[in-house]
Amino acid sequence: MLRFFVSIFIVIGLIGCGEVRPERPVDSFRAFFDLEGAKADIAQQLNSWLGKSKNDRIKRYGPPTKCAHLDSKEEVCEWYYGGIEGSGSGNTSQVSSWERHIVYTYDENGIAKEWTLTGSLGEMSSSQYLKRF
Repeated sequence: MLRFFVSIFIVIGLIGCGEVRPERPVDSFRAFFDLEGAKADIAQQLNSWLGKSKNDRIKRYGPPTKCAHLDSKEEVCEWYYGGIEGSGSGNTSQVSSWERHIVYTYDENGIAKEWTLTGSLGEMSSSQYLKRF
């Protein structure tokens, strides 16, 4: 009986632990039970960069993987994140890969106007999630 309660507390602790961040893998336990919540958390963090300069984002996350100038005098910049995560013990293990391509569109003054994210979580954009917050 004690093992049961200890297990319950561990599960409850895992659900509440960990910040969901765009540049990190989503906790597979959280994604399994609350994928939309995990996506909403990521979208909220990506939305927080709208209206801020490209230089501010570079100071926080480093230079983008690549950028391209558009005819409209806008610039699109992509930050790529990816990796492999896993766990296991004994004869069992579980390994999975994850990736995220985060693309921000900057106006002629270098201010973020919109974002898109593609990767392991599917495709998301600021136009889908901006109105939710």
